[in-house]
Amino acid sequence: GLDLEAAAKLSGSRFAVLRGGVARMERALASLFLDLHTGEHGYVETSVPLLVGAEALQGTGQLPKFQEDLFGLSAPLNGREAYLIPTAEVPLTNLHAGEILDEAALPISYVGATPCF
Repeated sequence: GLDLEAAAKLSGSRFAVLRGGVARMERALASLFLDLHTGEHGYVETSVPLLVGAEALQGTGQLPKFQEDLFGLSAPLNGREAYLIPTAEVPLTNLHAGEILDEAALPISYVGATPCF
């Protein structure tokens, strides 16, 4: 089941421990939607880093607006201010940040399943 008390013991608020059928359901739902989007809609499954630089969060509008809600590292990562991702959208969207894309290559459709911090 869902165990918020165990999660609070481990990590504080905003986290959950899932066990048994609930944990299996979470895994199954992620697999279902990844399979649906890759198999039926032509998306490219993409596994992305769970840490990104501040620039990526600025590119998706998370910073500075939601800075208080984000989990930042206390020390730089590869010389940059870094954060845990709030959703897979942040790294997926930023895969092409700063690039000029050829119109013939559009649309580009990525799908990914990540923890959300």
